[in-house]
Amino acid sequence: MEQRSTRPRYRGRILGLALVVVLAGGAAAWYGWRTQGGPAELPCPTPQADRGTAHCLTAVTLPGAKLPVTATIGLSADGTIAFVQLDADRNKPVALRGISTQDGRELWRLPIPMSTEAQGVVFAPSSKQVAVWDKGRSVRVMSVPDGKVLSDVTTETFSAFDVSFSPEGDAIVAHHRRYKLSDPAASPSSEPGFRADGRCNIVVGQSNIDAVLSRDRSLVVKMTTSGRFSRGTDFCEAKTVLILDGPEMGFLSFAPGDRRLAVAYNIAGRSRSDWRTLVEIYDTEGRSGSAARLSRIVLDGDVGYRLGWSPDGTQLAVIKIKDQIATAQVYAVP
Repeated sequence: MEQRSTRPRYRGRILGLALVVVLAGGAAAWYGWRTQGGPAELPCPTPQADRGTAHCLTAVTLPGAKLPVTATIGLSADGTIAFVQLDADRNKPVALRGISTQDGRELWRLPIPMSTEAQGVVFAPSSKQVAVWDKGRSVRVMSVPDGKVLSDVTTETFSAFDVSFSPEGDAIVAHHRRYKLSDPAASPSSEPGFRADGRCNIVVGQSNIDAVLSRDRSLVVKMTTSGRFSRGTDFCEAKTVLILDGPEMGFLSFAPGDRRLAVAYNIAGRSRSDWRTLVEIYDTEGRSGSAARLSRIVLDGDVGYRLGWSPDGTQLAVIKIKDQIATAQVYAVP
């Protein structure tokens, strides 16, 4: 009778056990962070302790705000924060609100007739235009504060979270396509850096799954929390893959220019009012397979996907919900 070697089988079991131990160790560390309370949220504003700390610049409450948990927010160069306002009765997106982060005043409120749930908001570099998009393929670009509709773009694929303005502000970039705002009927052009067939299975810029691709297409960030690793063909020909570990993954967001990456985790409590959020900021300027963690921001409340970068990537805005009160906070990022 032929006898087959059992070494490959045992080797596979050993490797699998090692992976389980690594993931369990990480989970245990994060469980300790949760059960022991972890560091407390610092008051806002906070003085800058050192060059490697993200410190809070301003905090304003948002009276009457009703926001989706799974939609991003926008932060303009002039300090305006924008978010989707939901209808109190039907829980549908009805308006885009612009709030001053200096004094909390509502600067403008623009109607957004959207047929599906809102997905995200982003400002143009000039702060004079804003784009809002839904979970389908519709992107609306408006001027602010007057709300004039500049363009309604229908993307070729579901836009997810990866809608952004071009550096010049004259086009919307969604996944691997560029849409000129001056001629929305024109065929979109392909963004450089993608595979020859124009396809890519990793979300660009921002992601609520376990992988995200930098906007310059050179770096893929993968989370190990799910225990799954995509095939090499899923990396969109990125030159480098960065592996990060952490707790239950929440949201990944590259800053404009891809110099920084924010990773937001929800830390669940006994009840919704006990939820906390941890935001870690990594240095990805070198596009290497390792990244230094620059800062850790602890927030007493639920943030979800409500993050937004300033156009130059030096400030990060968050909106947290605590006891049904929404608070917008802006951090200076090292």
